Amino acid sequence: AVTEAQERREKLRAEKELESSRQHLQKNMDGSLDMICTIDLDGFFVNVSAASLQILGYEPEELERMNIWKLMHPDDHQKTQNAVEQGTSHFENRLMKKDGTLVPLVWSVRWNYEERMSYCVARDVSAIKQAELDLAEQHHHTRNILESITDCFFSVDRDWRIQHWNKQAATLLGKSLDEVQGKSLWEEFPEAVDMKFYPVYQEVMKKGEMARFEEFFAPLNIWLSVDAYPSKDGLSVFFRDITEAKRQSSVS
Repeated sequence: AVTEAQERREKLRAEKELESSRQHLQKNMDGSLDMICTIDLDGFFVNVSAASLQILGYEPEELERMNIWKLMHPDDHQKTQNAVEQGTSHFENRLMKKDGTLVPLVWSVRWNYEERMSYCVARDVSAIKQAELDLAEQHHHTRNILESITDCFFSVDRDWRIQHWNKQAATLLGKSLDEVQGKSLWEEFPEAVDMKFYPVYQEVMKKGEMARFEEFFAPLNIWLSVDAYPSKDGLSVFFRDITEAKRQSSVS
């Protein structure tokens, strides 16, 4: 009887410690802004942290009765299935929120095939995706403006790598954006190093003050009028062919 009573006390103590540990773990999970969850290999949520309400609009108890495949956008099924089969640790997909909208998620997953369970952290990347869209739209808008101006234009970063190059520059200098983008300005136009272009551009980037000058570009046998502006990322340059104006001036 004494032994049985002791065993009952040990069992009760172990159960209390297990429950305390479970509550502590749940508290840590619920403190995360990311959704922490376990999902069985059939796709059913087993345990879910409180962030599910903010991310998906479902209380944890609601999700624990649901299958993730029913929430997933159909176009993302195949790549997610591939991730499951390959044991991929990081992947993206989209789930349907309770209000019917889609939320893009980045998943970090540890697979345990013996337990038929996956331990997951899902992060809402809606803000990141929107920022990427806004940046792409802004880039598209800026490029349209640069393509519409009559001056030739290019920009370089602080390592002199060509970033932008409009169609007017491509026409005048005989090199397309695809040919020069990401390449060194001075390697693409080594002749310019011995002309005004090199020292003036260096000075503009160093001092952060714009400069305007004219220079004869011998490889093309043309005169150029150049406006160079510093930027936080490097240098922006507007230029135009003034050869005819120079010829007219010399004649008069």
